[in-house]
Amino acid sequence: MEMQAEAGRKKRAQILESEEQAYINIADGKKSSVVLPSEPANRHINSLIWLCCANPLYDLQL
Repeated sequence: MEMQAEAGRKKRAQILESEEQAYINIADGKKSSVVLPSEPANRHINSLIWLCCANPLYDLQL
């Protein structure tokens, strides 16, 4: 009887771990859906900032 109870506890623990991982995966997917589309714009902005601030040939004001 005790072995059955232990097996049940282990099974429930595995289920909880897999559910937790599923929530983590969903959260990562949502984060990626927001972050990835903004990256090209950020790279473009960073390039412009570098041109304006670090390159003496460009005298543009931000």
